[in-house]
Amino acid sequence: MILQPWNKSFLLSTRIIKNYLALGAVQIVGYLAPFAVLIHLTKTLGLDAYGVVAYSQGIAGLTSVVLDLGFGLSATNKVSKLRSHREYVSQLLGAVMLIKLALIVLVMFSILLYALTTVKYQEYRLLFLLSVVPTALFGLIPIWLFQGVERMKYIAAFVVMEKVTYVFLIYMLVRDTGDYLWVPITAGFTQFVALVISLVLVYRLGFWIQTPSKKFIAYCFKFTRHFFLSRLAVASYMSGATVILGLTSQPAAVAIYSMAEQLYKAMQSAVGPVAMATYPYMSKEKNVFLMFKITAVTVLTVLGCAVFGFFVSPFLIETIFDQSWLQSIPVLNIFFIAIIVHTAAVMMGYPLAASVGKVGIANDSVITGSIIYLVLLIAFYLLGWISPEILALLMVIGELCVLFHRAYVLLPIAIHQHQFTLQRKPNL
Repeated sequence: MILQPWNKSFLLSTRIIKNYLALGAVQIVGYLAPFAVLIHLTKTLGLDAYGVVAYSQGIAGLTSVVLDLGFGLSATNKVSKLRSHREYVSQLLGAVMLIKLALIVLVMFSILLYALTTVKYQEYRLLFLLSVVPTALFGLIPIWLFQGVERMKYIAAFVVMEKVTYVFLIYMLVRDTGDYLWVPITAGFTQFVALVISLVLVYRLGFWIQTPSKKFIAYCFKFTRHFFLSRLAVASYMSGATVILGLTSQPAAVAIYSMAEQLYKAMQSAVGPVAMATYPYMSKEKNVFLMFKITAVTVLTVLGCAVFGFFVSPFLIETIFDQSWLQSIPVLNIFFIAIIVHTAAVMMGYPLAASVGKVGIANDSVITGSIIYLVLLIAFYLLGWISPEILALLMVIGELCVLFHRAYVLLPIAIHQHQFTLQRKPNL
């Protein structure tokens, strides 16, 4: 049966909605779980101990980008186009796993070297080593494969399980300041269980881990290198700020910034499902007009939520936490601006770039933003102006640079492609 154009468009957009609902369930849990953990850890560990834990997690966040090597985007793109070629996807899975295992060894050695040489945090050396374990295990979970074949419900299944278990264990095991080691231990345990479940689901989909050839491994490095640079660029201002504060400031400053940043990341998690669900669809279907509509609705929704959050956040923080954490309000207010810019940048990034077949532009824009961010960061560091508020402002500037780059380059291409598509439609 041949579908009419309107009917086909409806069915295609329904795929995005289904994927979004599945990822939305993941992100609701992904929003509530860190928030629940944040409440418990800030009350149980206190300002200083939580600051050290946040610093170790910031280092783990940077290592996660190295371990991902950009495959979260590049491999998703490949699978979405070649999902019917099971042997190719299986060999890709084997290559990605092998590359990541090699990177895990390298990262663990680097963290071990830091843990053995640090003086400022010498009593927390074991914490830094353990914090890399959940990051390494998460890096092996082939979320990119499930995204590429648009089986978001599988992602929902093991992620929801992992988050709920993690929160339960944190509340059970972390009872006072000395229990901070249970944070990475419980995270590592739940990530291991999630990894096992994900591999079972991979085999249920009809794929397997196939030993790759050296030529295929080289091919994987080649197609992901640009994506890796862009992800590393993002990490420079998404996780780098916490690391900079950890190196230059007291744990209390790290805690203040980290709390506001965690709430910012929770806001990002509400936007993530839209981009994640839209990206593989746009890679295949290239529906520019639908992309414009989704972007407009998403940005306006986030704008309303940010304005609401600006007015209610002081009351919520004082009610849920305590007055010592009100110091994070100025930083959080800056992040309310950042989330609006971030949403526009994300929706005009990989989904829009995929719809016009110019994914490389999305990568270039992130590198541009990170370069400007790092230059300003070095300048402020030399001037002695590093503070949680300054780092939050730098993040806004970095996100704005990414957005302007994408708008300047991608929008004209997208508009031209949409107009060309309209001209080709037959008159009914």
